Amino acid sequence: GVQTCALPIFLFFLLPVFSLLRAGRMMGQDLGPGALLSGMLDPLLLAKVAFTGRQAGLSALLSCLFGLPLGILLRNSPRAAGWLKVPFGVPTLVASAAWVSLFSRTQLLYSFEAVLLSHVVLNVPWAASLVAEAAGSVPSRWDELARSLGAGRWERWRTVHLPVIAPALFSGFSQIFILCSMSFTLVTILGGGPPVETLETAIFSSVRSGALDLVAAANLAIWQLVLSLLPWLALRLFWRPVEISAVRPASGMREPFWHGVLAAAWVFPYLGFFSDLEWSVFGKYEFWSAVIHPLLLSIGIAMAVAVVATLWSGIAIAALLGL
Repeated sequence: GVQTCALPIFLFFLLPVFSLLRAGRMMGQDLGPGALLSGMLDPLLLAKVAFTGRQAGLSALLSCLFGLPLGILLRNSPRAAGWLKVPFGVPTLVASAAWVSLFSRTQLLYSFEAVLLSHVVLNVPWAASLVAEAAGSVPSRWDELARSLGAGRWERWRTVHLPVIAPALFSGFSQIFILCSMSFTLVTILGGGPPVETLETAIFSSVRSGALDLVAAANLAIWQLVLSLLPWLALRLFWRPVEISAVRPASGMREPFWHGVLAAAWVFPYLGFFSDLEWSVFGKYEFWSAVIHPLLLSIGIAMAVAVVATLWSGIAIAALLGL
């Protein structure tokens, strides 16, 4: 089971990195242990590691700080909380174009602040969704029992609700950190290049720029894996979920209208994409002839990835259940 779960890491990380190192050796680059260690500890590379960690850490922290109260507020409003899932269906390029349109008249465009703000707005709904699901699963009888024993509001929050919400919030922080550390399109477009450069964008520059440096790309990829594994390992070590049956309000329960407005507000920034859109282009033959091939290719890749991911997940789950 463990081998099945570890196989994707071997196929999709170790093999590509080994291929980069092999190609670098064929190009005559020094790949001895001393050279590799020196490359891993290069001050410029370490600066990119630090910047990536700071960007991802701040993005995850702010997303969870804003997502926590939002999720608690929407814990008994599942229909309103459904709006929180909409931003994850927005294509990254569309989101980037929307933010460019919003920032075009400000000093934020092509800055660290633009990247940070876009990541926070994108990921607050995810953190809030996890918190709302966890908070909504706390049985009301637990709270009533604690109240009958004389526990005040803060004591009930600390002893009844927090043990259920905290693992979900920590899980959300870890996932958001990993996603933001691997973010490419938003960083490339909204950051505008160095000095707003993360490990992910630096890897792209190493293999696509004029000065091809495959060894540097491999070193960057190794650091990227380290950053991605750290929150996952922390999650495995410290996450102790509380096993309870989910309790949701009855389907006929009336939800405050403003709950839906508050949840849907996190979709509004992406409507900026349509502000500068030339609608007449959709009626032109030249437009469709230019996009039909990329469109079909994108659909084909998405379907293939979905099928492989679903099959692999099924195999991994079956293997884990068999442990």
